[in-house]
Amino acid sequence: MVYCSTFQLAWNELKNNIVKGDILLDGNEEGADFLNKSLSTKNDISEKSYLAMVGYNKDNIVRKINKSLKEKFGANAPIVNANLKDPEDILAYSYLNVDLQFMYKFQELTQPINFMKSKIKAFGIEKFKGGSIDNKLSNQINILDYKNDSDFIISLKTQNSKDEIILANVEPLNTLQNTIENINIRIKDGKKQWLNDNDTLQIPMIHLNQNKEFTEFENKRFLNNGFEDYKISKAIQDINFNLDNNGAEIKSDAKIEIKITARNPNMNHIKQKHLIFNKPFLIMLKEHGKSNPYFAAWVDNTDVLINH
Repeated sequence: MVYCSTFQLAWNELKNNIVKGDILLDGNEEGADFLNKSLSTKNDISEKSYLAMVGYNKDNIVRKINKSLKEKFGANAPIVNANLKDPEDILAYSYLNVDLQFMYKFQELTQPINFMKSKIKAFGIEKFKGGSIDNKLSNQINILDYKNDSDFIISLKTQNSKDEIILANVEPLNTLQNTIENINIRIKDGKKQWLNDNDTLQIPMIHLNQNKEFTEFENKRFLNNGFEDYKISKAIQDINFNLDNNGAEIKSDAKIEIKITARNPNMNHIKQKHLIFNKPFLIMLKEHGKSNPYFAAWVDNTDVLINH
């Protein structure tokens, strides 16, 4: 399971600045209701890390988005394309780019982690000895809650003091959201600890590249007043996430294309302490003091891990 807030941010733009109210869809009320709750917002992310815009084709929204991306992210900016034809077509878009490098590189471990019977490249601290290098690395580690070697939560400090990388070796609850909420409670109530002599930290290296098309929203018509002639034609999200001994980096964008359709006069009548991550674990990125992450992933197979 993978979550990134970019799709929610694009939805928020559409909801707040175009529809100006909760979005009502014919055929996916449950999905729309969940996104209308806006569990993630711009307030969860630093202004410098994201762009979220929405607008009409007649107002050159694609050109405006590309111009803003170039101004904010320079050479790293993606190029946005959209299949908008009618002047009244709408595009909602968001982009996130966060680079969280460690002050001191962790060790790239010589021995792999045995994760789900596969040998996976890992980084961390082979065995804490308390020397100069180990002390610098250990200062980048906070043990937020530790019950035993199979149940613990840590955070990794990066050069960006506003953000943290949280890794939780815990049993999952029934949903990713409930798992995150439970981890937040444990972090708040937990007793912080630090590495002691001979403790070890082993974290799998992750490379995740995912493209998701939310077909459950596509071709669903709006039921909102004044938008009955619109439907979502495309809803997609790209997520690229890397974690290694240098740090973490995430790039993600999402776009929702909304097209005006042939007007239907009957439409108004439609009702609509060995901290070894060698088993499934959760990783999430969020700003200090914020409850909601802007990226989270439950890793329960080796598809996104790097083989040794």
